[in-house]
Amino acid sequence: MANFKYHLLVCGGTGCKASESDRIVDALNKEITENGLTGDAKVVATGCFGFCEKGPIVKVLPDNTFYIRVTPNDAAEIIAEHLLKGRKVERLLYLDPETQEHQPFLIQNTWVFIKSKFALPCAIADLLIQKTLTKQFREMLTLPLATVCPN
Repeated sequence: MANFKYHLLVCGGTGCKASESDRIVDALNKEITENGLTGDAKVVATGCFGFCEKGPIVKVLPDNTFYIRVTPNDAAEIIAEHLLKGRKVERLLYLDPETQEHQPFLIQNTWVFIKSKFALPCAIADLLIQKTLTKQFREMLTLPLATVCPN
């Protein structure tokens, strides 16, 4: 199993799909390939992040960056600035309405990716790890659970 430096999680929920999240996945993959990052970055379509009003959403791990209202045209800038230069794309960051600061939006229903194909909510993954499939389940995770599940 490949270890990637970055995982770009793209919401694949109904609302985000209606706002071209499939095209965002394609555009991010194209930029990753064109910039020689195929061994460093993986794009994964997820289930709904539960924040549809701000979608489409792209969450970059491991730094937990939360981009909102992303379009396919933003893919080049996300790859060039965030992945290649280490600078977050400020205009796409979530702005906390109370503090008026850019912050990652911590989602309780973050998804854990198994073999980069299947996803489970963190709550279920935590339960599986604690109660049943401990060793086998951990071996199947794409990322360490602490990386994707903040609690």
